[in-house]
Amino acid sequence: MKKKIVFLILSCSMLFVGCANNMPIDNSPASDMDDGHSNMQSNDSTAVTVTIPTKYQNIDGKVTFDGEISYGSLDNLCCYSASLQKIDASLVEEDLLKEEKEYDSYSDTFDDEYGNSIDCTSYINVYDGFYLSSGPVSSNFSYSRGNSNFSYYAAAFRIEKKFDDYNADKFSTQEDLPFESRQEAYSQIGDFLKALGFDSDFEYVSYSLDHSTLQNEEVHYDMNGNIDPSENKDQWTQEDDCYYVALRQIFNGVPIYYPYVSTFVNEDVENYPINAMVNENGIFSLNIDQVFEFADEEKIDSVVEFDTVFDAVSDKFNDILDDSTYVFDLAELVYYVDLSSNNGIYEVYPVWIIKGNETSGDSETEIQVFVDARTGDEIIPWTQEL
Repeated sequence: MKKKIVFLILSCSMLFVGCANNMPIDNSPASDMDDGHSNMQSNDSTAVTVTIPTKYQNIDGKVTFDGEISYGSLDNLCCYSASLQKIDASLVEEDLLKEEKEYDSYSDTFDDEYGNSIDCTSYINVYDGFYLSSGPVSSNFSYSRGNSNFSYYAAAFRIEKKFDDYNADKFSTQEDLPFESRQEAYSQIGDFLKALGFDSDFEYVSYSLDHSTLQNEEVHYDMNGNIDPSENKDQWTQEDDCYYVALRQIFNGVPIYYPYVSTFVNEDVENYPINAMVNENGIFSLNIDQVFEFADEEKIDSVVEFDTVFDAVSDKFNDILDDSTYVFDLAELVYYVDLSSNNGIYEVYPVWIIKGNETSGDSETEIQVFVDARTGDEIIPWTQEL
């Protein structure tokens, strides 16, 4: 079973992964043409053209789509096989351990993505929050240091939308902090990823965790679920300013999506495969889950019209016999990595992720629907139970 430590649980592990390009996230459509359309690729013998709008409106029964269609690239869409990119942790472990000086090491045996048993070693100093580990799957890497404020950050910055106390939207994703720019912080991560041997492209979202907002948002609870102000940090200062940076992989201009087990199915920043925290002293935590390399390219001649995609979503929800309504405002083209294979080689093909909200009475819930871009059929992403 693969590991994932969600940001700021930070009890002992943080993942880390590779990157080559500094490419800020951009959810705008790939095409800025006046007619708002783009042409799909063709095969070698017959030109097959599909028109995909950048904005779309349609209503069918209880289902509405009114929003943007986002795609990084519609040229040369393909199917692939994927495997995990391998990192060489020895390239950085020696320097990190030399810097830490005092630590304990623990070894155990786990299965990698191919089902082979491998030995994994973790290095820990519980007194200053140092943790370093790689594996068991090829692209896993975890690193953290200096945990004195981790519990405070976790109480003040809450990124998981499924919880009522979500507050990541209170922190800017555009403003720079005084100690360095967002781009400079991201460059530090990129340099570390290169040192691990990663050559993938990524895009990122960076939250500026400024001490004033952190202080205003910090909330601790006691064992009975009551707010306990006595646990609050004595004082938040500018020295506590840091960036939380989340990265997802891009391949040939298209984002990579895979569901992290049943708990982490949605495509969202909180589930990006890399997250890091950077302050004035550099990277102090970094998590890497699965990052892929691709082979066995097979050209796709065409994708279905977006009306067909909408029909798949409409049919799904109009068949539900209740009073809920469904409003979608974003469709994003991604490469879906099907992790159901147990041999370390995974099928990859393009899908549309349709994002919106279900409204039932006074309750509103975010939902996502996944539609095969080749056929217009809904897919259910394969997940492994925790």
